[in-house]
Amino acid sequence: MTVKFCFRVMLRSNIMMLFCIIVAPQIERLDRVKIDQQIKEIDQKILVARLVDTPGTIIFLLAIYAKFYTNGDAFLAVLNSTQVVNSMFVVGAVLMAWGGVKIFKLRRERNRIMKGL
Repeated sequence: MTVKFCFRVMLRSNIMMLFCIIVAPQIERLDRVKIDQQIKEIDQKILVARLVDTPGTIIFLLAIYAKFYTNGDAFLAVLNSTQVVNSMFVVGAVLMAWGGVKIFKLRRERNRIMKGL
């Protein structure tokens, strides 16, 4: 072995040690910040999906009320129409299904990110 080769090996190992001591924790911190930002974005999307899901639930429950509990004497005149009530079932079910699927996918993504930590 030559002195030049030994010096190069020592220099490289010292540089790697400095990298591990100084740079690696900063990279890890940046990754943690990025992951936290992704989790916050997913939480915002879940909130939006819940806000869309809520009117769907209300519409569906009003349709159930109008269909099964009123005998042509609903507190809203619109709820006495069979066509309106049937369309409320469809719209409410679609909104609830979309919200449920969206929330399920977002929660699965959030759990995948959390397990990666």
